[in-house]
Amino acid sequence: MAAARLRTETRFLREFAKSYFTETAFTPDAERDMRLAGVSLVGVHQALQSCVVVDSEKEDAEGARWTVEGKTVEDISLCLRLDVYCNHYRVTILNVWRLSERTDD
Repeated sequence: MAAARLRTETRFLREFAKSYFTETAFTPDAERDMRLAGVSLVGVHQALQSCVVVDSEKEDAEGARWTVEGKTVEDISLCLRLDVYCNHYRVTILNVWRLSERTDD
């Protein structure tokens, strides 16, 4: 479960995923990860809607790197690494793993 200090980040990301006025981008690595894991774009979106932010690192003045965990409607547990730019309401998905397959870098 998310630490108390990450509740705000979790709430932001869940609302972000429900909004139509956001920008979500995928890196080539994320697209490759999704193909290898057999996860669709819809599955990633569903995981973001139910996610819990488990780690947050400040990258620069405008953005942060978050690690989140969530589930698809097929009950597939995913871990995603994101760059988040709250001021621009933009998220870039860097990597996607099934939780059972995740290996730490």
